[in-house]
Amino acid sequence: MLVLGRVPDRLGAVTLLVGALTPPTGANNPWLALALIYAVPSVQTRLVTHKAVAVLMSPVAVGLAARLGIDFHPFGVAAMFAAWASYSARSATGATRWSAAQAASASPNS
Repeated sequence: MLVLGRVPDRLGAVTLLVGALTPPTGANNPWLALALIYAVPSVQTRLVTHKAVAVLMSPVAVGLAARLGIDFHPFGVAAMFAAWASYSARSATGATRWSAAQAASASPNS
């Protein structure tokens, strides 16, 4: 998986994504940049596995923090948490719907 994380960097995709994320956030708003780093992996996990999203978004998070001139640790952690939180939320939502449907069909008064 770690080799997969190097591919976008070598192909220039990280620079492209960082360049695309920088104008909306601006150099003076690191909180918005951090929110974007959390939101993008949350959406991506609907299409790709959470492990792949975590590996692929790490270089983007570090690159965006470097472009803004701030510490990269919060951005890396946000990318990881977003990937894993989306995984657990998707699983929990499906389990909750199933158990709620089962509970509704199994009436105690019947």
